[in-house]
Amino acid sequence: MTSQAPVSSSAVSVSVRASDSVSGSVSGSDVGSDVGSAGPSGALRSADSSTRRTIKLGHIQALSGAVFALFLLLHLITAMSGAFGIAAYDRTLLALRSVYRSNLLLELVMIGLSGTTHFVCAIVQMIRRRKVVALRGPWWMKLHRLSGYFLMVVIIGHVFATRIAPTLATGPTTTHAADFAFLAFATLAAPAYFWPYYLLLGISGALHLSLGLHLGVRMLGLRTQGSGGAPSRLHLWLTFGVTILVTVGVLGILVRADQAPRQRFPEYQALMQRLLS
Repeated sequence: MTSQAPVSSSAVSVSVRASDSVSGSVSGSDVGSDVGSAGPSGALRSADSSTRRTIKLGHIQALSGAVFALFLLLHLITAMSGAFGIAAYDRTLLALRSVYRSNLLLELVMIGLSGTTHFVCAIVQMIRRRKVVALRGPWWMKLHRLSGYFLMVVIIGHVFATRIAPTLATGPTTTHAADFAFLAFATLAAPAYFWPYYLLLGISGALHLSLGLHLGVRMLGLRTQGSGGAPSRLHLWLTFGVTILVTVGVLGILVRADQAPRQRFPEYQALMQRLLS
């Protein structure tokens, strides 16, 4: 038989105080009022509630991203067409613009509402984790997040410059819409800024779209291939293939900027002075 060591009253007192301390610590934590004195079952309910909130936010972000991806894909195809020349770019732009700008309601839902929702979900997640930049996880996840961070920084300015600003232009050549000449004018006016900007914009858009589709499928609980939730090899090859095509298209736009027709340059010059004055 083994002997039992006597338990002193001081040890019991220390144990009780420690238990009280833990109870107070839990009840005063960020877990929520469900814990309090409810013990382990309350903590589980609070954890389940937090998980449900996170899943709900993730689902909203995934669904809004899927809708916005329809527009982004068309936008990237337009960028790819820059590899085939000025006329090809303008033809592609007009053809695809007739799809996502066929009416104002479609544009507001497909682009405005879905894009804003996706953006806001990302901000809410940053606030919840109390950290703006989170780069934990595998390399492809880091790539997706880095591209998303860049897009968050530039998206408002990009929308204003390419969608809103052209509607403010005046003069005999105005169409109230951007074209190849619009991009060329900006590139020639500030090449040190717009060369890296357009390249990063295209690359980030392609990476965030392709890797984001994989993450959205996972978030919505649909079946995916790959080990441990990672994109399949085929998906990664497609991701980098699309990114290369977009990069080549953007380079085609940039290197042909000085060949663009200049009939609308005075219109853009007047618009730039008006906006900057």
